[in-house]
Amino acid sequence: MNDSDNNCTSRRYNSTIQVYTLVVHVMVCVLGVTGNGLVIWFCSSKMEKTVNTMWILNLAIADFLFTFFLSLRITYLALGNQWPFGPFMCNLFWFLNNLNTGISVFQLMVISIDRCVCVYFPVWCKNHRTIRLAKITVLLIWIISFVFNIPYFFFQSTCNDRGKLYCGLSHDKTFKWKVVVRLIVLIVIFTIIVLCYAAIAVQVKRKHINLSSRPFKVFVAIIISFFICFFPYNIFLLLQIFEHQIVLEDIRTIKEIMRCLMTANSCINPILYIFIGQGFKERFCTSIHTVLRKAFTENVENI
Repeated sequence: MNDSDNNCTSRRYNSTIQVYTLVVHVMVCVLGVTGNGLVIWFCSSKMEKTVNTMWILNLAIADFLFTFFLSLRITYLALGNQWPFGPFMCNLFWFLNNLNTGISVFQLMVISIDRCVCVYFPVWCKNHRTIRLAKITVLLIWIISFVFNIPYFFFQSTCNDRGKLYCGLSHDKTFKWKVVVRLIVLIVIFTIIVLCYAAIAVQVKRKHINLSSRPFKVFVAIIISFFICFFPYNIFLLLQIFEHQIVLEDIRTIKEIMRCLMTANSCINPILYIFIGQGFKERFCTSIHTVLRKAFTENVENI
């Protein structure tokens, strides 16, 4: 599928935006591959297998894959928005981008439901909250996300403008469908997450439950950072449906900042794991092994 010349033109950015976007993407790629790679290595080989570590491992794998393939977009930006990898790789890159978002948002919803169930049914959790159940849940998250995002593979497009091959989102009728559905899913899942934590707050106040554990703080921070990073860009895309040309021509700088913010979410989680719940000196004096172990260690009685 090819875009019109107008859509190709709309993808040209000035040099300042180009450099800013390129620098941010390089930083995210390096930090994301390194940080998430360390988390994957730690959770899979150094950490006791628990439900919490399964959740963290799943998020890290999704973010690692995204940041690894971000090198394709970095090449694209470095060449002045010229895509050298062909139409198939363009579609594949944006499919993986959407897959990462799907896995992350569904995993965060599962984490919130899991926290809520642990608070309301601690006895049941001790007996039935198993690694096997967590693995099945993770597999379902990947299957649902994969199936849900298959149509998006065909919504991306390349276009040729004066010898340059551009790669991006097709702005035909499928663009509206994609943006609306994506935003609805985000809002519905965000609502479920808010309701879960509201229910947790009610139970905590009623039963005087201690919620000071590091895993709880880490998960809350992950959820907050995700929606802070993702909502602005997706709302911006929704505005494009109604004022497409105005948004693209007059506020493209804001759009790129929002896109970079969304991209940066993939390297934030490892930083949160280390910096939440410990004193400043401990963060730098304690080994990474000890820091991550403390961040992931769970106790159902102290959710």
